[in-house]
Amino acid sequence: SSLHLSVSRMAMAQAGKRVKLTGTQNTSSKEAGKIASLGLCDVIKLVETGLLGWLIPAERLVSMLQVSKGLNRELVSLLSDEKIRSSLSAILRVSCRKDDAERRIDFSRFKSVNVELHLQGSCVDGHVVQEIKRAVAAGWGGPATLHLDAAVPRGSTQQATTAAGLLLRDFRDLKHLKVEGALSSEKRATDSWSFLTQALQGCTCLTSFDLVDCRMDPDVFIEILKQLICCKGLKRLSISGTPFGDKPQAPVALAWALRCLPELEFLEIEGAHLGEKGLLALCKTLPFCRRLKSLDLDADLELTDDMSTPLALSLPRSLTDLRLSQCDMEDGGAAIFATALSRFSGLEAVDFGHNHMGSLGVAHMARGLWKSVYLKRLVLRDTDCGIGGCCVGTTVLAEAMRSCWRLTDLDLGENCFTLDQLSILAKSLMLSPSLRQLHLDGCDLGPAGAQLIADILPSLPLLSLLHLSRNDLQEEGLATLLPTLAKCERLRTLHLGGNALTAEGGRMVAELIGSLPALENVYLEDNEIGLVGALHLAEAIRASPSLQHVSLTVGVATGEGEAELLQAAKRCRIAWHDDDSCCV
Repeated sequence: SSLHLSVSRMAMAQAGKRVKLTGTQNTSSKEAGKIASLGLCDVIKLVETGLLGWLIPAERLVSMLQVSKGLNRELVSLLSDEKIRSSLSAILRVSCRKDDAERRIDFSRFKSVNVELHLQGSCVDGHVVQEIKRAVAAGWGGPATLHLDAAVPRGSTQQATTAAGLLLRDFRDLKHLKVEGALSSEKRATDSWSFLTQALQGCTCLTSFDLVDCRMDPDVFIEILKQLICCKGLKRLSISGTPFGDKPQAPVALAWALRCLPELEFLEIEGAHLGEKGLLALCKTLPFCRRLKSLDLDADLELTDDMSTPLALSLPRSLTDLRLSQCDMEDGGAAIFATALSRFSGLEAVDFGHNHMGSLGVAHMARGLWKSVYLKRLVLRDTDCGIGGCCVGTTVLAEAMRSCWRLTDLDLGENCFTLDQLSILAKSLMLSPSLRQLHLDGCDLGPAGAQLIADILPSLPLLSLLHLSRNDLQEEGLATLLPTLAKCERLRTLHLGGNALTAEGGRMVAELIGSLPALENVYLEDNEIGLVGALHLAEAIRASPSLQHVSLTVGVATGEGEAELLQAAKRCRIAWHDDDSCCV
């Protein structure tokens, strides 16, 4: 229950550079000069002398406190210190289980501290609730963030759930509420969820509400949606993996709730099986969300041409982020949305991935983005843009990208492009110097396409992520990429998985790691690197000053090569897992 902060590479701190402080448990301090494990008293001394603020900005210092059977006394004194409280944001994670009856947590100690309360287990009643009640009675305003992870009462009485609901209503400081993974398959499903409906009635300061993977009775879901009208200041609403059911009252209740949320800025509905009636009800409500900035509807929709029209016409002008992935949109729906998008000049992110609109649909969509000069993120993954070798979609897309000069993230993965289509896109990418992330995985580039990528890279000085997995590059393509990749000084993440690389490819990647000072993540899974290539990578891991994560498939799970890799991983603080010859 104590807190350890690892300061890596203290020499960098002495040189005046910022050093990351990460909260860890059981931090090893055997390797002197590389990892310095600081106890709680050392952290207090750093804060008192002002050195902690010099090492890292106060707003980025977040300590993860895992409570087992009680709070450490030093921790309580730490949070009671006014100096430390001003620079420390405590995240309190409480594992709520019935067999932890001996735990006693004085929540009143956390006054004026930004606390995230994470309740895990099968109940929210019992001793933990009693401790929270005492703290509330003593003047504690509750946590700023409450995360209920599978913590819905099961088999509990109506009195217990009512008490839990009244307790949550007393959290006057609660701003973020997340309920995740709560299943309710009992006969008294309504009673099991009554605490949440009661809590929403009193959470007037709530600004964010997430309902994730909660399987509940449709009647209960409708009651929860009705209570959202009490949260007038709600800015974020996310319903993910929680199906609406067959009752038409659920989408109607959601529509009425959205009309009563004038401050709503973020709306996400994923995997909810909204249906045609639900979509029509949502279309009638969206014009009332005049401050809505982000709309994500990955809800197993079937956006036919008839359904695309009302949704496209109902989009509020305030939108800056639109995500409509996996909606079965075809070229006709793409043309309808392209007309609607031409009215939005402030779009910053657009995601129409996993919609099989074809080359013609991509051309329509690209025409709608010609005026989006503020566009920063564009996702057209798995849109069948390259099927048939038609260059219409890539040509219009390349022209649209030239006007999006602020573009930083481009995802065209899972589209099988021909060399002619790639050459058209390459000319446009050379005119996108602001690009930071480029996803071209599963595009069937091959060694010939690697040359086109090599020609693009010198024009992307800010590139930090390059995704080239599953492109059958082989050693020939990697050798073509190697000279230009070595000059990408800001590259942090590189994906080269599934490219039929052997031991020679492992040696090339090892050389590349040594020439990239900012590289943090390398993904080489589904390659036949072998132990010889793994040994080359082990040497590169030892020498790399920044590498944090390496994923590769060795091919043989035993032998001297594995020991070398394991030793290098421990020395460089890299996580290592061995599962069916897959080493990470």
